Amino acid sequence: NILNKNQVTGEYIKEKVMDLNEHKNIGEVRNLGMITAIEIVKDKKTKTPFDGKERIGAAIYRLAESKGVLLRNIGDIIYFMPPYIINDEEIDFMTEKAKEAILEILNN
Repeated sequence: NILNKNQVTGEYIKEKVMDLNEHKNIGEVRNLGMITAIEIVKDKKTKTPFDGKERIGAAIYRLAESKGVLLRNIGDIIYFMPPYIINDEEIDFMTEKAKEAILEILNN
């Protein structure tokens, strides 16, 4: 059924980005159903956020968009909220380009 498919798809998305959890500026990668969230922080150990004036999440959003991926950011949390009909090939593209954008912004 569709709920089981969405749970499997959501887990696949999470698996594709879990390696980001090792980055010093990723506070947490979390997932609920088809929504996966990546929390961007200044300090992983203390979960200290970046200064809001830096607009890290917005910069990641814009760079990912230029790479062909539409993400959602709320502050410095990046969300994947794909349509239910997304397939594995599209997930691979989405997560690859999003990770590129996240790492390019964070490693500058």
